[in-house]
Amino acid sequence: MRITRQTRTAGFRCPSRSIFSIERWWQALGRRFAAVYRARDQLELRAGQTALEFACGGATLTDVLSRQVGERGRVYVVETDARAVRRLNRRAVRQQMNNVVPLLLKELKLPLNTRSVDLVVVAEFFAWVEDTRTFFRELHRVIKPNGCLLLVRAGQAPEALRNEIESVRCWQIAGITNGVYTCTPRYVQLSPPPVERRKAVADAPTWPGDRERRRPGAPRPR
Repeated sequence: MRITRQTRTAGFRCPSRSIFSIERWWQALGRRFAAVYRARDQLELRAGQTALEFACGGATLTDVLSRQVGERGRVYVVETDARAVRRLNRRAVRQQMNNVVPLLLKELKLPLNTRSVDLVVVAEFFAWVEDTRTFFRELHRVIKPNGCLLLVRAGQAPEALRNEIESVRCWQIAGITNGVYTCTPRYVQLSPPPVERRKAVADAPTWPGDRERRRPGAPRPR
C-alpha cells in the first residue's frame, strides 16, 4: 500500500486515496458507524471525569462523552488532520460543548499529564497506527490506575488484535462485548537489567577479609 507524502505523519500511516474504490469507501464507512454505535453503549462516565477519544469522525461519541462528564469534566479529542480539528472546533462552538478540547497530534506523544485520564476510546484510529507498542504504552502513561480503555475492533481480526494487546504487557483484557475490548491498565514490576544486578551484588556488604580468605563456593567464616 502506497503512502502519500502529504498525508503521512510521524508514527501514523495514511493510505493514498487513489487506491480506494467507491465500494471500499462505503464498506469502511459502514464499519466506522457500526464500531461507533457498539462503543456508545458501553460509555460510563461520571460528572467531572476526563475522557480521551481518538478520531471522533462524526463526533457521535464526543456528544455522549461531553454530556456525561458535564461542565467540570474534559473530553480530549485527538486528530491527526488540522481540517478535522477545525471542524470539531466549529461543532463544539455551535453545540456549546465547552468541555471538548481538540488536540492535533503529529507524533505518538500525547500532551497530557501522567495518570490524568479516566477513559480512553479508540475506534478505527488503531488501524492507522504504525508503532502499536509505543501507542499502547503512551495510553498506559496517561490512564489512571482505575481507568479503562475501550478498543473497538473495526476490521481487524480478533486474534490479531488480542495478540497486539497482550504483547505489550501493560494492558489486560477485562472483557469483550460485540467487538468492543474493555482493557484495564496493568502495572508490572520489571526486574533490573543484568548489569545493574551484577553491580548490586558486587556492592553488597561483605565480611571483613572475605575477599582475601574466601575461595569461590567456600562457606563464610564464623
